[in-house]
Amino acid sequence: MDAVLTAPHTPTGITSEALTALVVADVLLLALTTLDEERAVDTSHQLTVRREQLLSPKGNRRG
Repeated sequence: MDAVLTAPHTPTGITSEALTALVVADVLLLALTTLDEERAVDTSHQLTVRREQLLSPKGNRRG
């Protein structure tokens, strides 16, 4: 089965190739989370912790 997602270019340029790729990736990842919700929530939490560590000043980093 083949599927096509059409994203026409608009005068504002909002529907660019990058936006289409982000939307498709987001939809696929959301679909994957339904396969193992508990693991998806745990992984999301770990990612949030890592992002906070990267964004916090060196003196305020948590172990």
